[in-house]
Amino acid sequence: MFGSRRMLRAATHGVELTPTHLIARGYFFTRSYRRQEIVSVGAVRLTWWPSLLLNVLLNCDVEHTLRLSLIGGAHRVLLAANSHTQDVEVAVEIVRAWCQDDAT
Repeated sequence: MFGSRRMLRAATHGVELTPTHLIARGYFFTRSYRRQEIVSVGAVRLTWWPSLLLNVLLNCDVEHTLRLSLIGGAHRVLLAANSHTQDVEVAVEIVRAWCQDDAT
């Protein structure tokens, strides 16, 4: 049973932008953030622990991911958005445009 769930999660892994929420579907968890909660977004290098975890458990060699800054000062690193530097920079610009679209 666990194997089939893992395969399903791998197929849906990533970040989805809806009109009201950013949904981050990771390998193990799904998190949702309201558009109004997101203050800023940036690209960050993965720290050694998440990088090691993804490398050992899932054979994923990733470098960077998205980091959300939320209202109230909280920060969230999205392991659902891990990739190489250029891909993450494009994703940052897409999420920034999506956040600004609500303000206009």
